[in-house]
Amino acid sequence: MKRTRGNRAGLITAALLLLALPAFESAGLELSTRFDLGNLGFDPDRTSADATYSGADYYWGGAVEVTHGFSEKMAIRAGFSRETVLRNLAYAMVYYNLDYLSMGIGTIQGFNNTGGSVLKPGLASSVQLTFPGVMFARLLFDTSLGGVLMETGDYSQNRNELSVGFYVPNAICTLSLQSSKFFELRSDTLDVVDSLMRYSFEADIFQKNAPYRLLFSLAYQVLQKKFIDDLVSPDPVHTLSSLMAGVQLSIDLTRYLTIMLGADSALLTIGDGLLSGLQNPAPGGYLFTAW
Repeated sequence: MKRTRGNRAGLITAALLLLALPAFESAGLELSTRFDLGNLGFDPDRTSADATYSGADYYWGGAVEVTHGFSEKMAIRAGFSRETVLRNLAYAMVYYNLDYLSMGIGTIQGFNNTGGSVLKPGLASSVQLTFPGVMFARLLFDTSLGGVLMETGDYSQNRNELSVGFYVPNAICTLSLQSSKFFELRSDTLDVVDSLMRYSFEADIFQKNAPYRLLFSLAYQVLQKKFIDDLVSPDPVHTLSSLMAGVQLSIDLTRYLTIMLGADSALLTIGDGLLSGLQNPAPGGYLFTAW
């Protein structure tokens, strides 16, 4: 049954991509790439007995995404992303746009994230309500199919986002709540849950006809790794709570090429659970993610 679901999700992804190919020449195609590097994250193989956090280990991630518009009302978005919580994830979505409402549906596909399940299919959906020049509200929901982990190495990926934005002169301000979770069955008696909860405020500042934009962000996030062990009570929990400040600069080099440089740095990080008493900054230096 699991293999059948994986094949179906893979076929859906391929079908969505093939649908876009005939229209590439008649409408715009947008390609974006991103590379991340930082020391704020937990190693996927981290054990419950590790009660230290040095900040000396670096983790890389990034994304490749293609967006293609069939018309003013329909578009497709497909890509691949890698990060410390959700790990490897491919996705493809079709969007239908009305005057004030945009809806999207598609598939996600986790792959090569553990030594067990090679592929993990899922569903993706989004809805956005927009009042141009006034405000917008957006809801994103991605989840793996099959909520019960049956075999060692099986896993599931969940991602949710709720955002509300409003427009002010020369800026777009956004309040967001983002949640990411990765569930892994590591053994018959041990489940491991990686999670990130992030509350953020962003101000995207621009000047008409200027070739650059500045985005400032302030966020509070809770990064956690929980070990649900049938043989240990209470369950070991590693938690890092951080107050984050970020900045991103976007520069339009040409009509077709834009570069973005940014960083998200921890102003303060507090350890909880087995990481209580964490040195701040960590021995490896300030905790951050740059791109």
